[in-house]
Amino acid sequence: MVVHRDAAGSFLPPDGLVATLVRDRGSGEELTFPVGVYFRPPPGRYRFWIEGEGLITPFAARLPMVGELPSDMALVGVAPTTSAGTVTVSGSKSAAALGPKRRVALLKLGRYGEAGATRHELIRWIGLDRAAKGTNMPAGDVVAALWDAERGELQALSRPRSLHGGATAELELERPAIGAHLVLRAERGEGGADAVDEYDERITVWQGDEAIPPDATAHAADSFYAFWYDLAPGLTEIEATWRGRYLDRTLELASRQVATADGKLDERPSLVLELALPSELRADPVELVIRSGNTGRTVATERWRPGRVRGRIVGLPPTRLWVELVSRFGPMREAVNLASGEDGYLRLEPSITVVRGTLRVGGEPRPASLQLWTVDGAPLSAESGIDGRYEARALEPLGQISIFARGSSAAPWTDFFLRPLSGELELDFDLQDVENRVRVLDARSREGIAGATVAFSNRYDSLVESPGERGSRPERRVVRAVAQAIVTDDNGEAELPPLRTGTIELRAFAAGYRPLSAPLRLPVPDGSESQRFEILLESPPGSPAGPERIQSGAPGGDGEALVPYPTD
Repeated sequence: MVVHRDAAGSFLPPDGLVATLVRDRGSGEELTFPVGVYFRPPPGRYRFWIEGEGLITPFAARLPMVGELPSDMALVGVAPTTSAGTVTVSGSKSAAALGPKRRVALLKLGRYGEAGATRHELIRWIGLDRAAKGTNMPAGDVVAALWDAERGELQALSRPRSLHGGATAELELERPAIGAHLVLRAERGEGGADAVDEYDERITVWQGDEAIPPDATAHAADSFYAFWYDLAPGLTEIEATWRGRYLDRTLELASRQVATADGKLDERPSLVLELALPSELRADPVELVIRSGNTGRTVATERWRPGRVRGRIVGLPPTRLWVELVSRFGPMREAVNLASGEDGYLRLEPSITVVRGTLRVGGEPRPASLQLWTVDGAPLSAESGIDGRYEARALEPLGQISIFARGSSAAPWTDFFLRPLSGELELDFDLQDVENRVRVLDARSREGIAGATVAFSNRYDSLVESPGERGSRPERRVVRAVAQAIVTDDNGEAELPPLRTGTIELRAFAAGYRPLSAPLRLPVPDGSESQRFEILLESPPGSPAGPERIQSGAPGGDGEALVPYPTD
């Protein structure tokens, strides 16, 4: 039997009231029985609330397991009632045309509880016709969602709307116009919260380095909900914490999507980390950065005193992670997978790569700035002196180098090592002392185009060793390419780096001009010879167009070097 009382605790007559029962973890189907009369629902565990004309319970109460009690025993459920309002949902009629397996979920937002006591959320699942006609809900902020049981996903979501007792509020279902809406449901676990002041969860969405709090929330004894509206499409990480327990989800949000995430908060795994550092680094403090393998976001940082070689990092997300050791010789990183939720172990044993040598231009030593990249893309800088000598140290093998010769306005000379450089080795560079210039001109006026982007690719043959019979390593010839982009100066000129013997492909792009229909391909017969090029771009559409062609040109000014990248 279910009875009800007012806010002061006095029992009220049951006339015209019903007890609505919903099976725990069921489909949301509602069973109704008269208040104040004994009834027997099917066996199961239920939540219930009381409702009638202008009255409703502001939360759901839980019944013990029906069917487990002796036949001569009965239960009495007691719940308070308060003023109810009516919710109608627009957009549900058009949703009915999409298919029969669609229902509307209604949820009261806010905090479920009073005077230190916790309560369970009141969420009801109703048909589309009933949603359009009107349904009782407790006063407060309410949100509606359209659920497609056939697809197992939310199709639309309303904005929160305030509902007052005795009044009617209309909720409008919507799909996001450009961005994405997101709904999170998280189970607290371990019996849930014992008091309202324990509703102290932290809920955040991360997009890149931006932390975005929820737009609306509902907090109950054994779960909580969070809603975000109009999030940017793309990789999104959800992070919820409560009393040392965590929930992490990573989603790829799409435009016009109503995305959902749910799960139970669990203890996060920890990572036991051991360091075996080279002697050069043992007296240095150690900085450790742990990043999400999905988004690259930093999830933990540690700074260890010199000499510490072992430690446990707790509270990590159960996903694939990158552990990065930062040192004065640059970073080193390794992956560890904690997706199972189990604790992990990782041993970092870096070895120092030392590359030293002499840089010459035209056979003469030349001071220069060298930019090196590890195989994981971490940058490392070095300088050569007036004698051309340089030295670089890294904790990872090196995969790429760019050389900016002092006194030269040319784009950097770049090389990509076929095999990553590791260990200790001598590596000299002898660049040609040449001037390779390109000028971008208006095909009609023959005036230089300032700020034009020149993309070029220098293809050339290279000999590499490959394993052969009986351990031999014969050489074989492969085609390699280095591609870069540079920007022309006020005269429309830019300087290319020294070129390898082979071919060069050139493209040019400028605002208000038509790009070349195809790249210009030219031979580079001898990399020791200076090269000069002109590229003619046609005027904007509607103007007399000139031909696309390339010919001899005059030397020009300098250009800005952009980040180089390899090509196949």
